[in-house]
Amino acid sequence: MSTSTVEPAASPDNSMRSSKTSSSKAQSSASHTNVTQQRLPSPICWHEGMLLSPHHFQQNQQYWEGQLSRMVAALSPNFWGVGALSIDYAALLEGEVNILRIMAILPDGLVVDYDANIDDPLTVTLGDISSDGVTVQLAVPIQVPGSASERSEIQRYFSRDDQPRIDENTGDNEKILPRLIPKISLQISDRVSSRYIGLPLFRVLKPEGGSVQLDPNYCPPLLSIGADKFRAGNEDMVGPKPIQQQAKDLALVIRHKAMQLAGVAEGGEHLGHHINQRHHRWIRAMVQDLAAFELVADSSESTPRALYESLIRMVGPISELAPNNIPPRFSPYHHDDSLPAMKQAMNYIKAQVNRVNLNYTTLSFEQKRDGVFTLLFEKSWEGKDLVIEVCPTNNGSREGVKNWIESSRIASANLHKDLSDRRLLGAKADFIERDDKSEIVPAPNNALFRIKADKRFMSSEAKLVIVATSRKVQEDRPQTILVHVAHD
Repeated sequence: MSTSTVEPAASPDNSMRSSKTSSSKAQSSASHTNVTQQRLPSPICWHEGMLLSPHHFQQNQQYWEGQLSRMVAALSPNFWGVGALSIDYAALLEGEVNILRIMAILPDGLVVDYDANIDDPLTVTLGDISSDGVTVQLAVPIQVPGSASERSEIQRYFSRDDQPRIDENTGDNEKILPRLIPKISLQISDRVSSRYIGLPLFRVLKPEGGSVQLDPNYCPPLLSIGADKFRAGNEDMVGPKPIQQQAKDLALVIRHKAMQLAGVAEGGEHLGHHINQRHHRWIRAMVQDLAAFELVADSSESTPRALYESLIRMVGPISELAPNNIPPRFSPYHHDDSLPAMKQAMNYIKAQVNRVNLNYTTLSFEQKRDGVFTLLFEKSWEGKDLVIEVCPTNNGSREGVKNWIESSRIASANLHKDLSDRRLLGAKADFIERDDKSEIVPAPNNALFRIKADKRFMSSEAKLVIVATSRKVQEDRPQTILVHVAHD
């Protein structure tokens, strides 16, 4: 096993490519090495009495390697990646990359199984680290005719004598056999030259005034989500949380919130029929695909693609918790850099789950006509103050909606005509900065009010209507009115 160096001098064409991609994210050679598009060699035509030479066995091996690589690539399009990786973090802090153990499959199908206790050192010096960071890649020369020959322009393998091996049939007759060892190395580059097959392992950053650290926003292509454990680091260098742990933590947050909400819903008759129904819909939205997601997240053998697809399946039901109930579009799975899309999906799910407030539930007034806001007043709300949040339009203001509410009539629909004739405004709405009981604080530019419980103006199972009584405040009409019902 050869020791590693920084990337050797490349052809002029490669130098141009490097300058263009130096600031881009790390790329494996999969972008220009498509196993399924490479032409397969034809099989050897074996026949009795043929004079055998090393060529026959070499070509036969290449044929079967090609067959296997083609089948694996067809069955599993994202077949390349890191299977296991261990690095010396103490050495990394000093600017030296020292690989202790790695098992990986390169984009051309080559399986690498390296152990520093057995093989030659696999190291590289980082040198100067740019502000954007640098990428450490595992590289091996491409396969060309004669790639095991020292006379070849591109030597992929070198020959090394193995330890003595016995005849498996007789148990004796020891022989020393030469073995072909791939010339793997480490290179510092976002993308290796066309003379190599490269697999990104990790990116390294060095903040100004800080020490060397792994890039928390990059994860290499993985054979399984359990292979990401190396990024967590150790006592020498604490790294980011691995993908699998992030997924397990998310599943725990969802399950915990669903169980808490189930406890509220179990005795939620006092909150009213509509709120109770909404709580049960929210619980279903959170747990509909939770068990399947937990199954994927709990297994270290799950593939990153399976985890991402499981996250996306959760997004649909979870969007029930979003204001518009419509999920955003998500990026396709990108095997070479799957972390950004994973984070986008996880952050969306977490944000929607965090919308579920266990202290209160929010309902919206309907606005069927401009400036006329209605909501069914539940029987369970009788004798209780209502906390409403008034949201101005894009051109409106907090002071404007305060004036609008102060000149509005608040009462059951069947009482409005009589109150209008008597020039009464109905129930009283007091402006408040926050509601201490439910810890409700209005959003910026919104106004919070407490409507005093008054059976004279608000009847159960009747439409509660809020409408302005003065044309002077029509321009201050709110965009929406929300009612926050506290969970007692």
